[in-house]
Amino acid sequence: MNKFAAILSFFFLFSWMGFSQINPAHDYLSVNNIFIWIYNDGMSSHDPRTDGSGLYWPISQNPQTSVFQDGLVWGGIVDGEVRVNGSTYRTGVKPGYMLNPLLYGDPSDTLFGIWKLKKDWEQTTGDERVRYEFNYNNWPGYIGAPFEDVDSDGKFSRGIDKPKFLGDEMLWFIANDGDSAQSKYCYGSESIGLEIQCTVYGYAQENYLKDVVFKKYKLINKSQNTVEDMMLSYWSDPDLGNAGDDYIGIDTTLQLSYCYNGDNNDEAFYGENPPAIGYLYLQNPYVQSVQSDSGLFDGKWRKGIKNIRIGANVPGLKFPLSSDPPLGVYKGTLNWWNYLNGYWPSGDTVIDPSTNEQVKIALAGDPVTQTGWYEGIPTWPDGGSPPPSDRRIYTSTEKFTLAPGDTQEIVIAILLARGTSNINSITELRNVATHVKDFYSSQVLTDIQDKSVRPNEFLLFQNYPNPFNPSTVISYQLSVFSKVSLKVYDVLGKEIATLVTEEQQPGNYNYELGIRNYELSSGIYFYQLRAGSFIQTKKMIILK
Repeated sequence: MNKFAAILSFFFLFSWMGFSQINPAHDYLSVNNIFIWIYNDGMSSHDPRTDGSGLYWPISQNPQTSVFQDGLVWGGIVDGEVRVNGSTYRTGVKPGYMLNPLLYGDPSDTLFGIWKLKKDWEQTTGDERVRYEFNYNNWPGYIGAPFEDVDSDGKFSRGIDKPKFLGDEMLWFIANDGDSAQSKYCYGSESIGLEIQCTVYGYAQENYLKDVVFKKYKLINKSQNTVEDMMLSYWSDPDLGNAGDDYIGIDTTLQLSYCYNGDNNDEAFYGENPPAIGYLYLQNPYVQSVQSDSGLFDGKWRKGIKNIRIGANVPGLKFPLSSDPPLGVYKGTLNWWNYLNGYWPSGDTVIDPSTNEQVKIALAGDPVTQTGWYEGIPTWPDGGSPPPSDRRIYTSTEKFTLAPGDTQEIVIAILLARGTSNINSITELRNVATHVKDFYSSQVLTDIQDKSVRPNEFLLFQNYPNPFNPSTVISYQLSVFSKVSLKVYDVLGKEIATLVTEEQQPGNYNYELGIRNYELSSGIYFYQLRAGSFIQTKKMIILK
């Protein structure tokens, strides 16, 4: 298919999609430059209309496909047996909650479809408005969908509590891997007994966030078994335009695995100066640690824990040592287990050709500075450097233990960037990743609040430090549940940035403002808090 026909096809299919179904089995997020398909059985980035690639970018102009399929995979040891499950070319999970190992929801129930909401849903019309209004009024907070606990009683109360908006548009679904037959259909192993709650969201902003989608997974062990040596992997088959000319790599400092074009021309798709796509590990599962450590969980920093990091990255490519794990047989589980642990699927060790030493994280070199082991260097194990071609990403976390009843989270950001060349696109991708990490941290800080003492008045505090560079913290307190906006203006009164726009409970809030997030230059600015009828403005100064 030529480029023009592909674009027409995309927009035809896009316009064909309606809102006739309440909570369908698959739906799309399209709030910004990324158009991505999501399924309620965990599959992702695969277009159900074409059975082909299902992540398009940039939808604002000349959209092309960037990913054929991706999804979350998990593996661990239960009673001495290796078990692996998740969603790749097949899925080992079914829609629905899991109450216990013998009781889980009917996958055909529309309660377990894709729930979709937009922040500005009240401004929509027609069938779109009907669907959003239904979803807002029937939000399934009682089975795990994120909600604002308006009455602070710790549970979802219909008619009182409200959906919690993540981003400007979000999708939510709940699934489980309680069916062993379904699990074996994937990679041949018994199921573990997990409930999976997933929120996919994005922002409609004209900055770096326009090229980012966030995926937050919550995994709950509903079985009676402890899972030892558990690891998570966000697997991907990235077809960056032309699937036959890709390279992959990993930036261990940023915790970013990525795919880029093997040369500076992506034939028939992105053309010259093709983009790069990345998977940024923003928040990984946690383990217990010393009291002085802090880790992220459930939207808050917590003392005495730490988030684990990426533990392995083994390239999937057309190469004698690498192959796709076979589907539907236990050999697929064993191949995956080797990938998760940093070995070739055969179990052979991975040798870095630039040092001749064994590594668990391959391709951690830098194609930009041409240092270390990266795609394209002449010396590779068993046959030399493979040419650009179709690739797979097998990046996995370090190990943790999941006891019965335990809950863990992982948050992934999918991002794209385009520079002045295929290699410069990696640099631009890293820049976006840095901004996204700062942004995500600032959003978490918003949730750090002291509810032990309920404030008796609204207050906006002076930012600290002030003057500042590169960041400052803005604090405020709310005495009652309110619709809140926190915005930044320049000296002429022009709105520069929206920091907060959501309904919040009574409490004390902190927001970390980084100048890199909003590309603020030095000078005088004003920040304004609106909460119900309360309005207060303060001045801040950014230094050079």
